[in-house]
Amino acid sequence: AESGSLGVPTGSVTLSNGSYSSGAQKLDAAGNYTFNVAAGSLAIGADILTMTYSGDPTYATATKTATVQVNGLTPTVTVNPATTTLVSSAALDVAVTVSGVSGSPTPTGTVTLSSGSYSSTAQQLTAGSYSFTIPANSLSAGSSTIAVAYSGDGIYAPATGNSAAVTVTASTYSLSATTPAAVTSGTAATSAVAVTGSGGYAGTVTLACTLTASPSGATKLPTCSVGSATVTLS
Repeated sequence: AESGSLGVPTGSVTLSNGSYSSGAQKLDAAGNYTFNVAAGSLAIGADILTMTYSGDPTYATATKTATVQVNGLTPTVTVNPATTTLVSSAALDVAVTVSGVSGSPTPTGTVTLSSGSYSSTAQQLTAGSYSFTIPANSLSAGSSTIAVAYSGDGIYAPATGNSAAVTVTASTYSLSATTPAAVTSGTAATSAVAVTGSGGYAGTVTLACTLTASPSGATKLPTCSVGSATVTLS
């Protein structure tokens, strides 16, 4: 409201803050104008509003400032893994949803997923959601907790969501071998070694052969070798 001793001021007033501007608005007969600043127009935190009066034939131009504290709305952040039990060699899909307050816009901004040493890059929400895929072998064996962090936007404050616990079983492999025939001096024998994966194990196993005991009375030590030094499971 504008007032003065020489009558009611006329003219217009403008409200502004950073990138926000109301545009010039004409004062009413009492020298008043009420602004309605739309949701999301002011940044979260302390905002300085500047009111500028245009002046009229009687009154000079004038400005006035006021500081307002803008608090972000609190969103609801949820994280939902596709399964809560998996083997370490399997990838895991995780859906993240950021829900807004009824009657307010859908949250925008980014979300980041983390668990132990694993951390995703920040991903942009689409309609308040994002679906992550945690690569295979990214989670430690045992119990892992998956957490999500929301960046916030011009309306909603940053937030962390509910955490989700998943149980990860380590993928592994086992070896078995056939018993070779008896070996006499100057002869050779073979043993077939089988490498078997379990829990979806995928990777390369390197084989080596070493002598653990020398035959009693031997004058020459026997030797051993591996026909194929590596086995790849997929």
